[in-house]
Amino acid sequence: RDVWIAPNATVIGDVRLVKADFSFRAGVNPQGRLFNPALGGGALLDIGVYTVAFAHMVFGFNQVDMFFSKKPSWNVVGKIRPAGERRRLLVFSAHHDSAWRMPLLERSTYKIAIALFPIFALSILALIVLASLKSFVMLGMEGAFPPPQAVEIAILAFCGAGAVAGIVLAFGLIRTDAVMGANDNLGSVAVIMALARKLAKEPPAGTEVWVLSFGAEELGLLGSRFFVRRSAGALRGSLTVNLESLGQSGKLHALTGELLAAGSNSPQVIDLLNRAAAQTGIEMRRKLLPVGLTDAASFRRARLTAGTVLRLRDDGYPDHYHTAGDDLSSIKPENLDEALAFCLKIVELVEKDAGDRPPVNAG
Repeated sequence: RDVWIAPNATVIGDVRLVKADFSFRAGVNPQGRLFNPALGGGALLDIGVYTVAFAHMVFGFNQVDMFFSKKPSWNVVGKIRPAGERRRLLVFSAHHDSAWRMPLLERSTYKIAIALFPIFALSILALIVLASLKSFVMLGMEGAFPPPQAVEIAILAFCGAGAVAGIVLAFGLIRTDAVMGANDNLGSVAVIMALARKLAKEPPAGTEVWVLSFGAEELGLLGSRFFVRRSAGALRGSLTVNLESLGQSGKLHALTGELLAAGSNSPQVIDLLNRAAAQTGIEMRRKLLPVGLTDAASFRRARLTAGTVLRLRDDGYPDHYHTAGDDLSSIKPENLDEALAFCLKIVELVEKDAGDRPPVNAG
């Protein structure tokens, strides 16, 4: 993971050449899986892919990207220098791009989508397991056994249900018209812009504050991933608070983790969010995000201290998520004011904690 964050960052500079070797000791059997090209064996097909994947990781290539056309996107970065020596770096982030319209996520039908997602995902997993078992048998691998016919039929039937779920999801979620994205996530962008204006007039004494607005978040956190790769060195020792959907109705939630990111949010940030909420009289709840990703995941993947705060309805769901209702009428100005006061309190708490820290070089 240290290698992942180093390329194109200030850690080692720009990477221009990757040399990788990979090998292991194996008994020679020209007809075995490890050596027979017809079975996917050999230096290129079996072990060569590992060195190729390593090079892709270092240079930041994404194998999925080759199937899509390239379009420009922008990250916007603002930096408020402290009035004195810098002792801490605090980052606030949001994203300014919006999603395609997804009719199945309307209030009246979103529970159908929630029910279909696990069926579709588990059916894919079941199909992979079944195909793997049958492949092991066909390749004559030691200890391999065919699944019982009843089990195979049950798996195939479940996969059929998963295919139906996938078709319903595809027709209900895939559209080419975009939504305004007032709540997801322009409201949060408005909050960090207002925060930047206030701090520019009265900067903290020892805390440098960055405000970041990412593009291409809805396409897989592409904007934040690019930024982290380019700035990982400068971000060492920082705290990142990512803001999501702060203008809608409901309560603020500190995300404890994101299931699709297979990781937890930084306890240090969760504690900071709870302290700021308590001192501003705001009710703060906790939640594990079961679906979707936030830009905090890009920071955590680089082992940076980060977390996300978002606003959710009482049923734990965002308002007008990826639907036509996500327009200016979904924004409650008083909630944006509350979020701004909350962020200012975070700055105040970090500034107090930074008082005993030694000065650090500015990024």
